[in-house]
Amino acid sequence: MKTAKVFVDPATRINYSTYYLLGLYDYFGRKYVNFKRSPFHTLYQSRDKSDNGDYFNYMAFVVNTAGKTIKYIIDFRDSPEIYEHAYQWCDVYAKININLEVLGDRKDFNKLISIGPGFSIRIWGKWKTYWTCFQNLWKLRFRTGIYWKTFVRTYENQLEKSYLNQFVGLKKSSQGSRKPYIFTIATLWEHANCQMGTNHLRKEFMKICKKSPLCKFEGGFFFYKKFKGVKDFKDLEVKKFTPHEEFLRKTHDSALVFNTPSVFNCHGWKLGEYFAMGKAMISSPIVNKLPEKLVHGENVHFIEDISEMEDALNYMLSNEAYRKKLEIGARKYYNDHIAPIRAICSIINRSHPVRVTHRFSEVLAG
Repeated sequence: MKTAKVFVDPATRINYSTYYLLGLYDYFGRKYVNFKRSPFHTLYQSRDKSDNGDYFNYMAFVVNTAGKTIKYIIDFRDSPEIYEHAYQWCDVYAKININLEVLGDRKDFNKLISIGPGFSIRIWGKWKTYWTCFQNLWKLRFRTGIYWKTFVRTYENQLEKSYLNQFVGLKKSSQGSRKPYIFTIATLWEHANCQMGTNHLRKEFMKICKKSPLCKFEGGFFFYKKFKGVKDFKDLEVKKFTPHEEFLRKTHDSALVFNTPSVFNCHGWKLGEYFAMGKAMISSPIVNKLPEKLVHGENVHFIEDISEMEDALNYMLSNEAYRKKLEIGARKYYNDHIAPIRAICSIINRSHPVRVTHRFSEVLAG
């Protein structure tokens, strides 16, 4: 693949795409990966004209090697639905959030690849970020359907994030003989399944941590005043925005973390971030597919519902060896299945195709 040339669609949501761009840089070499508009004309033309902004929900790229072109889509949106126009355009459709109960009536799965959850990272300095943004706007000729102010904002958002090595390489601060420290910060979401599940699961975790004599807790919810039902979360409101660098440092220091599916039961950014940081993790049941199943007691501690949360927290706070085991397992899962280069390897080699043997059942081939 050393002679391959990779072209990325400049009409992409860059703060979601940088994770996979880094994977492409690592796999092919940075000088062989560039943005270019022309390979994606038919993709633009096939998109429903009413779907302005849909470019934000996937990253398209092509690999040219030995006179052959292979077209790829990375669908990183929360919804388990598939963009049909993009699926028809590509040769390989990699998707983070696959739920076969939602896709149960679909007949064509031949192109579908399961990949793990990525997250937003910084890959360029300030000058390079703005220069790339300007170049890509120029390549797109400020075309209809590209909201240029939002487009620029996604590049600026990338600057507010951390480099990948700050997730992977940062070490915990020394805690001495103090109680284990737990930090968690979350946003309240108005989506239906978050109103009924995600928000309340996170709230219960925070409440249990706050009252526990076994740990020192810091955190809460950041939310907008217009959020419905805000009064139910007032006692956990965080009034000051937490910069990403501070969030990262305190999450590294946290003895353990809590994960639960978010909007549309998706794998949130937090899941990928926690794996990258090698965190001991309590998690409610995972709804969508992963490249490989998680194993309770090896790389995560699963609970079935809220009733099990306090016992799980107390057990993990009292068992440092178990937390260490989960940390090692989480980092191994990240290195094997989620790291940017592993995601790109899976896509290029089609390592985790979704094969449906009968309705609502599947085999994820490894």
